[in-house]
Amino acid sequence: VAWAPRLEPGDLVVVVGAAALAEALFLAAYDVDVFLVDQDLGAIEAAEGRAVTEQLAGVLQALVINFGSWFPDLSPSLVVLEPKSLADLRAKDRAALIADLQARTRSGGVHIVLSAGASREVIPLAPEALQALYGGWQLQRSRRSKRSGFTATKPPRQLDTASNVSE
Repeated sequence: VAWAPRLEPGDLVVVVGAAALAEALFLAAYDVDVFLVDQDLGAIEAAEGRAVTEQLAGVLQALVINFGSWFPDLSPSLVVLEPKSLADLRAKDRAALIADLQARTRSGGVHIVLSAGASREVIPLAPEALQALYGGWQLQRSRRSKRSGFTATKPPRQLDTASNVSE
């Protein structure tokens, strides 16, 4: 919620995991383009239907992709990751997907890794398992609980910093 008012026209948001549909719809209501991606066709079809019902189909696009094989050519300002959507991936594929998203994220962009929430899975993927993949990023953990998510901000590139310094 805290990041939504910071979005500007032209910003792009990527939401990974259809379980984060509520977050995707909330961000789409701020009139920015939102791409919701998941591997589950049924979940994506349900998300598209909900976007139409909420009259947000013009700004929310839902795509079925196979994580680790292809990702749309996007440069997001904000990425929202739902950890359970990545739980079935091999560690190597999960790391590659996050590295790809990090490379695509604009300088100063933000990744929000949601909390794991209640889960009936034997071994759920906790946000702290993903935190190690954000070396060099500015991390901010939620103080609510041990299993809460975190926010990672991409550091500005040196070229960006140099161009913003007055002579």
